Amino acid sequence: MLTECPRCGQAHDLDGGDQQDRSSAPCRMDGTIVPPLPLSEAFLPKNDAPSAEADKPIEDQSQEGSPREGPQMPIPWEDRRGFLDFRAYWQTTRSILLHPVQSFAQWNPPVDMEGALLFLLIFGSLGQILANYWVRFFQASMARTAMPTDNWISFGLFIMQAPFLVLISTFLSSAVTHFFLFLLRATSQRWAKTFALFAYVTGALACLQLIPFVGLVIAPFWGLVASVCGLRELHRTTTWRVIAAFLLPLAIFLTLLFFLILLIVSAGLVMLHNLPWP
Repeated sequence: MLTECPRCGQAHDLDGGDQQDRSSAPCRMDGTIVPPLPLSEAFLPKNDAPSAEADKPIEDQSQEGSPREGPQMPIPWEDRRGFLDFRAYWQTTRSILLHPVQSFAQWNPPVDMEGALLFLLIFGSLGQILANYWVRFFQASMARTAMPTDNWISFGLFIMQAPFLVLISTFLSSAVTHFFLFLLRATSQRWAKTFALFAYVTGALACLQLIPFVGLVIAPFWGLVASVCGLRELHRTTTWRVIAAFLLPLAIFLTLLFFLILLIVSAGLVMLHNLPWP
């Protein structure tokens, strides 16, 4: 029976012996174990044999810039085991804050958004509560007094309001950012995915609020960097378009504020001019 070495292609004539003995014969050229194949299979035309192109990984065949399908690095929180899975939270937080590009490059969140909402309401609210506590503690430290009773009462009310505040703020910020990304023709996903991205980033920033005072400073900048990187990968756009989507609302707000102040000052000057002077 004629066989062919799968590595070097050297043909071998294996005669005699049973099937098991013949299957253990090494190649004379490189020592590779040569399996017994019929002649018709051993010398198939090269175009009928499996091509080397088919053996390449999928990522090697895809061209740069082509859409990547399917999540390769899903958010760990989406595979959580329970309502409060701190291991999944830590893995998600570390991935988003340290590797936002890889985290959102192949991300495909579920349609119902249950995981993103839970992540936001639980850990995002916790981050807001910690930030509010450190602000109150800092104010009391500057005054060198303990927090009064009414301050504790207001802090308790803030704890109950925190889930609603974090939900509304995330909803508005994601809607405004997605709208300006749409104006800049930089959206390739639905608004729901933009909201989910903001929800995961907001929840991940909660761990920074465990650092007294310092977390209040670094959390906004770290969150901005993670959001820009995440939105760039999620919508397959450029960094400058994402930055423009953040800066345009701020520029419009400052412009409107400037004209409002100018209007108020002008109205005040007119009123002063019309006042009767002695």
